Amino acid sequence: MPSKLKLPPYVLKERTRHGKLMYYFRRGKGARTRLPYPHEPTFMPQYLAALTGTPFEQSYIKSTKKEPTTFRWLIGQYQKSAHWLGLAFNSRKSFELHFEHILQKSGDFDYRQITSKHIRLGLETRKTTPASAILFLATMRILFKWAFQQEYIKVNPCLGIERPKHKTDGFKPWTIEDMKKFKSYWKEGSQAHLAFEFLLYTGLRCSDACRAGKQHLKDNIFSIKTQKVGTVITVELPEHLMSLLEITPTGDTTFFINRDKQSMNADQFTRWFILKAMKAGINKSAHGVRKLSATILAEEGATAHELMATYGWKTFSQAETYTKGADRIRLGIKSSRLISSVLNPKNPEPDK
Repeated sequence: MPSKLKLPPYVLKERTRHGKLMYYFRRGKGARTRLPYPHEPTFMPQYLAALTGTPFEQSYIKSTKKEPTTFRWLIGQYQKSAHWLGLAFNSRKSFELHFEHILQKSGDFDYRQITSKHIRLGLETRKTTPASAILFLATMRILFKWAFQQEYIKVNPCLGIERPKHKTDGFKPWTIEDMKKFKSYWKEGSQAHLAFEFLLYTGLRCSDACRAGKQHLKDNIFSIKTQKVGTVITVELPEHLMSLLEITPTGDTTFFINRDKQSMNADQFTRWFILKAMKAGINKSAHGVRKLSATILAEEGATAHELMATYGWKTFSQAETYTKGADRIRLGIKSSRLISSVLNPKNPEPDK
């Protein structure tokens, strides 16, 4: 009989429900890492990578044959990597769009010849569209950082390149007057009215609101894992919003549906809501409702931690954008009242 295969430490083998044998690396109660079959040449490098905590890429074992050197090939290799697959869905979608634009002009360029001069030239050609320039640099940074780590290049051409300055207030926040105008135009029972109330109370992005449905509700507790950053948001829906869900036509798996009674993706939901707002005489987006929601909470004294939990933010800086503004308002009012109380005392003491 053949001797039993002795596996290295922390390597487990399991059979799937279809009878297929699988191998995994798992130390203690940690996460499992899929491994190739032990007889495959990539088994030991991947095992050692899992054992030491070093990321393993398909290019870990380089082929001795000459590899292509085009920009197109490099981007293709990156999009097969574990780093790329580990990015959030929306991040990959954004980078993919920018890669497509770059490949149209520079796909056949030798990536080894790209220097910081080329990166700066790319920024210069986009100087009239700062947002595009910022995304271009972000795309190049993530690509060439990975290429340097995989030893495809000896120098990262993005090192020392400063991020273009782009001052913007972003999406315009809705005001209380906008809210009244919208709700007056779109009555209770309409999907538009429900969408506004839902966005206001949950503070969700369009990419999450379009996926929200009854499956995310337990009584009046709504919980969903956000698509952009992967955090789980849990909020309590007020009785008023629960009543709207009862009287408003919704889909089977999502609350919001199009005229064909089909679910909408993030882009479709965004455009749909903008159209509803325009019909009500408001030229603002759904993200502006999210800003109104955060502003109301901040002005009512919500802490940065509370805002982070509600809106799924991971950094204090995002929450402090609202808390600092609210603090300035409160302190400004308090200061003006203090000055007024000194200059115009209500009960001045009589002269002796």
